[in-house]
Amino acid sequence: MQGFTSNSEPLQGAGSWNLSPCHAPLLEENAGAASDVSVGQGTSTDAAAEIIPQKPSAVGPPSPSCVLTINDIPQRERLDYLASFRTSLEAISFNSSKSHRGGGKAKVMPATVRGAAGNEETVAVKKLNYHEGMEIHKFSNEFVNEVEILAGLSHDNVVRLIGFVEQLEQGEAWLILCWHPNGNVGEFLAKGEWEIPERISLIKDTFEGLTYLHSRKPPICHGDLKSLNILVSSSYRAIITDFGSARLLNKLAERVVTEDLDLTTRWDSATEEVKIDVGATGDQLTLTGPSWSLRWASPEVLFGATPNLPSDIWSAGWICWEIMTNRVPFPELNSEGVITLTVIKGKVPSTREDAQLSQINGLCSLMTDCWKFNPKERPGIAQCRNEIVWMPSTPPSGVKALSPELLLQMGNLNLSQGRYEKAGSLFQQALAAARAAGGSNEIAKTLFRLGTTYTVQAKFPEAEDSFVQAQEIYSRTGDDQGRANVLQGLGNLYSLQSKASEAEESFIQAQQIYTRIGDDQGRANGLRGLGDLYYSQTKYSEAEKSLIQAQQIYTRTGDGQGQANAFKGLGDLYCSQTKYLEAEEAFVQSQQICTRLGNDHGRANALQARGKLYYLQNKYPEAEDSFVQAQQIYTHIGNDQGRASALQTLGDLYCIQTKYSDAEKSLIQAQQIFTRIGDDQGRANTFRGLGNLYSAQTKYSEAQESFLQAQQIFIRTGDDQGRANVLQGLGDVYYSQGKYCEAEESLTQAQQIYTRTSDAQGQANALQALGDLYRSQSKYSEAEKSLIQAQEISTRIGDNQGRANAFRGLGTLYCLQTKYCESEESLIQAQQIYTRLGEDWGRAETLRKLGHLHTTQSRYVKAAAFYAEARDLFARIGRLDDQEDASRWLEAVSQE
Repeated sequence: MQGFTSNSEPLQGAGSWNLSPCHAPLLEENAGAASDVSVGQGTSTDAAAEIIPQKPSAVGPPSPSCVLTINDIPQRERLDYLASFRTSLEAISFNSSKSHRGGGKAKVMPATVRGAAGNEETVAVKKLNYHEGMEIHKFSNEFVNEVEILAGLSHDNVVRLIGFVEQLEQGEAWLILCWHPNGNVGEFLAKGEWEIPERISLIKDTFEGLTYLHSRKPPICHGDLKSLNILVSSSYRAIITDFGSARLLNKLAERVVTEDLDLTTRWDSATEEVKIDVGATGDQLTLTGPSWSLRWASPEVLFGATPNLPSDIWSAGWICWEIMTNRVPFPELNSEGVITLTVIKGKVPSTREDAQLSQINGLCSLMTDCWKFNPKERPGIAQCRNEIVWMPSTPPSGVKALSPELLLQMGNLNLSQGRYEKAGSLFQQALAAARAAGGSNEIAKTLFRLGTTYTVQAKFPEAEDSFVQAQEIYSRTGDDQGRANVLQGLGNLYSLQSKASEAEESFIQAQQIYTRIGDDQGRANGLRGLGDLYYSQTKYSEAEKSLIQAQQIYTRTGDGQGQANAFKGLGDLYCSQTKYLEAEEAFVQSQQICTRLGNDHGRANALQARGKLYYLQNKYPEAEDSFVQAQQIYTHIGNDQGRASALQTLGDLYCIQTKYSDAEKSLIQAQQIFTRIGDDQGRANTFRGLGNLYSAQTKYSEAQESFLQAQQIFIRTGDDQGRANVLQGLGDVYYSQGKYCEAEESLTQAQQIYTRTSDAQGQANALQALGDLYRSQSKYSEAEKSLIQAQEISTRIGDNQGRANAFRGLGTLYCLQTKYCESEESLIQAQQIYTRLGEDWGRAETLRKLGHLHTTQSRYVKAAAFYAEARDLFARIGRLDDQEDASRWLEAVSQE
């Protein structure tokens, strides 16, 4: 954006002038109010007065009673500190006599300013209105305050002061500002159709400017934020303007503001009457006294509090609303009193009912927080900025054709909401547009996002091809940031394919580049990727270290979503280690962060993870509740992949509860969704779930068919982990049918794949199953060897559940060998671990085994006690078949 540049630097002297205490302009009681209305540039529809440009001499002199000499106006001395901004009247010429809109205290019109070198620039001249009867001291003070504040500001998203003209004794006070041709943001948005990422860009700019103001020392309260005071530059960036109501919040002012914040909590709508003096200018309602606009004013300001940083935050929430919806606050209300009562009762719109806003859950949540009735509960500007900075955005292009960057950000938006097919389609359009434009960087960025989309869709060959193409471009152009991002994507891809060494190499290379270029965000993402990889390899200490480091970086950089993801990763890790308390705490933290951010997708993921935790603890009602909540959220936000995953886990849960009809229904629904959205990984997992279901129902042919279909998909997609899991399921089916050779072959293959992919958890599970198989074949030495190996691996990786399962298997084996002491010792160890973990099914099954052990030894009283306890536990967790079996054994031994 081109603006006027004076011969002297625009801010020369502004940063170094020292005002003595008697010259601190904003300590004065009435220093905050400059205008009841704020006007945008261009043709505004919200102002009322028609402006005819005139020479200063056309303004009538003030009445004799209020004429003061220069020596009687202390503001003149303050302006002398800003002499570099003083501009002569002769240098300004107004462009036309065309009518412009204005308000009660100011008019804004375009003009041309000639510099000393003869150069000319279009500027905006804000003329403060002075009329007979106005106190000249107050008028002068308001003007000087605004000049002083603007002179000390320099930010891309804050209007720049070029100069000022003043003849205060004649009531003349002009501010010369950069001219922004697109008018205010409301006018700009009304001129075209804008996509969500373009609108978010304007919101981000506004928050950047407000962050600059609120983080000044002392902070600056704008005091009159609204869409009319947000301009759009020629480069389509948002610019905060109109500082007539702005105040420096020095210590005295902060103390007053703190006391003012309590006003909202002391008001009782049933007993007190709020008296507001309301006036109207055009169709914009304003409050007299301190000047803020009624529709944008916060409740505490309406109660009489001084405008403050939290009231700016309230107004910022409305700016988000206006930019996203093209509607002013309370457009349906025209009565001043009704608007006032609506605000002071804390009634604000439901953001999630708006078609545009409902697509950006995080923004909806942020706006809701900005509109908290109690100002002390509103977020600070730093939190607001941190929550919005991650949202996909691109500056408006000003042309109707969708640019590659806009298509890319639209794709990112859909990708973040789990709408993968839509995201992929937009990325393909962006790629075609980028190739047509010949922009290497745009092509590489789009290929990277396509690779990411294909990865989550389990389209692994397409993902790798996209990443490799992007990597070649970034290497050729020397873009280290891009190279690191692609390496990170490849690491995630290889990790999902169980290519551990390739994944680790990619993550480490990415990490090294991020460290070299000082990209903390990239480092954190790389550490999280490594943590997930180590977790899949059951390298739990390395995984925990990486995830905690990532979480600490995310916290430092203010990336809430990153924190939530790291906490979820830690929860999964602790869950696998049977550290259930730590796991639940991590999942709860992840869920709370996502709730605060308004990230429904992340919240559903956390609920899904908590459901799996409850499932492992045999807390089936709690697990079902979590899965159902997750499914409802996924359905609400249109995330088909998440919905299908939730249905799949519900199917697995119903299966373990022997609710076979419900299980089959859920798994088939999940499979249909995965098929429709092209998620082969999901399809394969549902086939495996159906295989387990049919196996539990002794429908072995259907089970085998389902497992084989899953295996074919896993082989085609190169998912070794999935293949191994299917082989283990097939081994169980063959074992149940007495096909011991086929069972051994399947389980041995599974164990070999787990070993090759460094999946210790899988190794232990396969060895456990082989131990049970060998025991059934009376191959006791092979069985004992397999079970002891499983127990040692589980101990090494901290899998207490696996340890208990191995001890239970050994106890059963020793009983068959009539090694009763060893059997009882192993079963008691298993029982103690299950009890400590709160694993009721394992406890109940072990109690039943102890009953069998004592029955074999004719110790019927002890056996009866174990059977009774097992029966009660099976009943509590809803295992009805097992409950009946334990009851039969109890009845049998009781008759002995």
